[in-house]
Amino acid sequence: MDVSRRGFLKLSGLSIAALATGLGFDPAVAEAKGYALKLEGTKKVPSICHFCAGGCGTLLYVKEGKLVHLEGDPDHPVSEGVLCPKGASLSHVAYSPDRVTKPKRRAPGADHWEDISWEEALDRVAKKTKEVREATWKAADEVVNAKTGLKEMLPVNRADGIAFLGSAEVDNEESYLFTKFCRVIGTPHHDHQARQCHASSVTGLAPAFGRGAMTNSWSDMNNAEVFLIAGSNCAENHPIAMRWILRAKEKGAKVIVVDPRFTLTATKADIFAQIRPGTDIAYLGAIINYIIEKKLYDEKYVLNYTNALFKVSKDYKLEDGLFSGFDPTTKKYATASWGYQLGPDKKPLKADSLEDPDSVFAKLKAHYARYTLETAEKISGIPAAKIKEIADAFSKGKPGTILYAMGMTQHTTGTQGIRAYAIIQLLLGNSGKAGGGINALRGEPNVQGSTDMANLYHILPGYLPYPNHTDKTIRDYLVRNGSFYEKHLVALLKAWFGENATQENDYGCSYFPKNRPAMNATMSEMIG
Repeated sequence: MDVSRRGFLKLSGLSIAALATGLGFDPAVAEAKGYALKLEGTKKVPSICHFCAGGCGTLLYVKEGKLVHLEGDPDHPVSEGVLCPKGASLSHVAYSPDRVTKPKRRAPGADHWEDISWEEALDRVAKKTKEVREATWKAADEVVNAKTGLKEMLPVNRADGIAFLGSAEVDNEESYLFTKFCRVIGTPHHDHQARQCHASSVTGLAPAFGRGAMTNSWSDMNNAEVFLIAGSNCAENHPIAMRWILRAKEKGAKVIVVDPRFTLTATKADIFAQIRPGTDIAYLGAIINYIIEKKLYDEKYVLNYTNALFKVSKDYKLEDGLFSGFDPTTKKYATASWGYQLGPDKKPLKADSLEDPDSVFAKLKAHYARYTLETAEKISGIPAAKIKEIADAFSKGKPGTILYAMGMTQHTTGTQGIRAYAIIQLLLGNSGKAGGGINALRGEPNVQGSTDMANLYHILPGYLPYPNHTDKTIRDYLVRNGSFYEKHLVALLKAWFGENATQENDYGCSYFPKNRPAMNATMSEMIG
């Protein structure tokens, strides 16, 4: 008999199993007993995988202070007991010979690192921080008043020589303490990985939804009827999350993938479109235009849950794709003309219909009219017929969800592309519904939480705008940013300064280290 190597191995395995059964051994029972012996005397600790933002549940079995076994948590709502290779390898990470387990110091001029104690490390960091803080402390800064043109000294209370680099690998509580520590110690120079990855998600989604976060849980993907996956290869990068998409697909959901490459995710697509890198706005704009022209939008949702009827200022213009107020010299916008028309009660006026030329909807329609299917084809490389197919499938297959990751955020036009996602979903009414939404797939486990806790220079926890040097009092801050922040800000100051935060001292608001409005305190500036 001619037997291949693979066939020989199969026959050998079957023979051993048959022999064991014939001798009275049940392999399944033996495996179960071996598993029980391995876990005997261990302590079970539930945890979460920290490789990506899937949030998969793990069970750690610890004996005498050592991790002896790791497996998926069958009761976890995301992973349901399953782990991908990354999660399954966590035990190897814990005991890798390359893992740093002690503080290290490289002496001036040395070419190697030496181990030091935690006590020495903390003492050195504390002394150096105090030394730099005192040497670079600036209590006040000379600023030119924008209205009067006169110079004046304003309190800033900052140490320019200290910068903090946060992390997306720590939990929310640690992120909160990190933010509190750096603000109280007196530095506005504070940033973390979100600046380089999903910052465009916040600026793209926050104007539409109030927050730059996923709108759905992983399990809610099971309720979607259609998926648009563009800028993400989730089958490889978020494999456990992909299980929920495939589960919905088994029930009849359509999967649309737009990507420059034919990825593993694309192999599961019902519709695949290969796009020229960086041209997403063109095909997304064409989809928006198609939805409006063919009246595929959810009119009831648009009228009741968006600002479509609000009347825009008469001074607002759309010229050559640029909004009014653009200064070609500074490359910035003056936004004075971007407001709404206000009534006697200072509230925005509403149009009687979507056809009103002053309405937000009419402005949207006029702006996206330039994005025809043919124009989008020339720019993106996706055939016009394919863009139409995507638009029809996504518009009619409600509820629908959009998933993206670094493939969108890392473009210079990332914010605008993500904003286009939001416009599509608001037009279709795919928000606030089971299975409908926009989901930014994070690359690190807690980019979202670290951002919520304000590991970024320009915000406070909960996305409050960070005070600048013109905010001498809380009242100044509220006039500039909005009175709706008052309770949140006062609560934060009381949490940080305790009984020392009183109404008489403005709750300690002046203690915040402050930047000039145009001052850049990003991660890149810290390093540079």
